[in-house]
Amino acid sequence: PAMMSAALPGVYFPIGIIFYKTFIEYLPIELEEVARLDGAGTLRILWSIYLPMSAPVTGTVAILAGMGFLTDYIWQSLLFRQPEEMTLIVGVLGQAFKQSSSYMINPIGMKLAAGVLMFVPLFLIFVFAQKYFTEGIQTGSLR
Repeated sequence: PAMMSAALPGVYFPIGIIFYKTFIEYLPIELEEVARLDGAGTLRILWSIYLPMSAPVTGTVAILAGMGFLTDYIWQSLLFRQPEEMTLIVGVLGQAFKQSSSYMINPIGMKLAAGVLMFVPLFLIFVFAQKYFTEGIQTGSLR
């Protein structure tokens, strides 16, 4: 239950809604008109035309939402109390702050190490979705 309640705020992503709205507004209306002449309904048009064409926007929104969700320390630290439930950011930073205060370790080194560990998943997401991210950015800038 805690993992589900952690993911629910990530579902509502207002910038993503604006990205999709802007992208679909700039698609030619002729695509929908031709599909309607061929007998396609609204759901079929959405599924067969708009959804495949919106892959760049989907990649961009996924990267931005994922980065926001992974770095949402405050919400996750309030939600997760058991060590086995904690996400990477809460567990690593919590241990870094606990270790640095109890052993008089330099907190800057612990924070830098935690930052590197948290950067790796974001970097991997970007590497695998870079094509869609750059297409989404270029599509938005050309219109």
